[in-house]
Amino acid sequence: MKHFGLMTLTVSLMACGDKSEDSATEETTEETTEETSDEADLANGQMVHDERCMACHASNPDMENKSPSLSDEELETVIQTGSGSMPGQGLNATDLRDVIAYLRATYGG
Repeated sequence: MKHFGLMTLTVSLMACGDKSEDSATEETTEETTEETSDEADLANGQMVHDERCMACHASNPDMENKSPSLSDEELETVIQTGSGSMPGQGLNATDLRDVIAYLRATYGG
């Protein structure tokens, strides 16, 4: 009986130790998710690009030709306020960041 009680206590203590390790892992995962949420999402950038930009730019190579020569700030201005016959797109900050990152990854600059 003494061995059974000791074994139960040992298992209980081991189980408690495992839970604290799990919660530490969960906290680290949450912190990592928060840190990476500021990074651009190229898949979202491509989706917004394909939906909002390619309707007009599929037959107009200006985006491909001009994007690399523009700074991120200039791209932001063109996308948000428009240029020439292109109307401003009024993207939210996340979509704007993602589209610019996608343009950089696709066309360079």
